[in-house]
Amino acid sequence: MVQSTPGSGGITGNRASVAPSAGTSGDTVWAGFAIGTIALATTAPSIEEYTIPAASPYTITSLNTPLTASTATSVWVASGSTVDTPGNAYTYTTDYTVSGAVWTFGSTHAGATVLLVYNYTLSASVAELLFGDSYTLGAITPSARTGTIGVIDQGLIYTTYFDPSVNWNAAATGALKTGASGVVTLGGNGMTIPGAMVWESPSVNYPWLGLKI
Repeated sequence: MVQSTPGSGGITGNRASVAPSAGTSGDTVWAGFAIGTIALATTAPSIEEYTIPAASPYTITSLNTPLTASTATSVWVASGSTVDTPGNAYTYTTDYTVSGAVWTFGSTHAGATVLLVYNYTLSASVAELLFGDSYTLGAITPSARTGTIGVIDQGLIYTTYFDPSVNWNAAATGALKTGASGVVTLGGNGMTIPGAMVWESPSVNYPWLGLKI
């Protein structure tokens, strides 16, 4: 997986080190992106397309149960705009609620085609299918063998470590930030990733965020 790694690692012994960003004002040095498969992935993003029913109840059941549904999900309509933020669907007609795997919408978006974007917990078998089996089969990666990891500071990066509450179709150049646990996000207290722009937003067929840095 690809992970953003601002320089919160500091000096270890006599060598510089990097660590995943914390999404705080302490992320003061941008190092780049690091790729490693030392640990088996435990979460992944899912992006699914549905049509909201034309009549009540305006509910959709996703394939998986979202993590922290109240803050870490987003809905994009087909045109690329956002169906607002999570909230009470019966008070604010353009908001939505998530309970388990059930998403409830207000009447304003009846019949709309939407993309549901969220993170979910992976089983070990699904993690192997998506990200490979080097961890579970005990393969020794170059990073594990040498105790080092490469950092990419420029180029085209595709990552699953993105904030699912962001509408990446509308992300502005220069607004990308370092988020908690190495994710890429917009806003917040993390460091602005210098010169970064969204190259490709996540989609149903390819749920990765493409970034040009």
